Amino acid sequence: MGERSAPIRDRVEAARERQRARYRHLGLYCNAELPGPLARREARIAAPAEELLAAAVDRHALTGRGFDRALKVARTIADLDGSDAIELDHVGGALAYRVADPERDLIGAG
Repeated sequence: MGERSAPIRDRVEAARERQRARYRHLGLYCNAELPGPLARREARIAAPAEELLAAAVDRHALTGRGFDRALKVARTIADLDGSDAIELDHVGGALAYRVADPERDLIGAG
């Protein structure tokens, strides 16, 4: 049986509040609104996680735009996890969305 709706909703609301608080000084609301250069500057990514993301550039032909989108998805996963830093498993989760369906390319779409 999956996780109940109430704890999921609570975790999403907490993640949204973390994002609002983090970007309030920039006039932004959430990770998705960050331009690429600002996302890279504000990311708070642990060194091993950054190495994995950099390796994905070569391994999965990740473009600069795809890199930025993966970083923002990883930041959101970290927020849902309650983590101040993007860790290895957060980047792994973000990259899994991209490689799960290469025809759709969820991270590079848009």
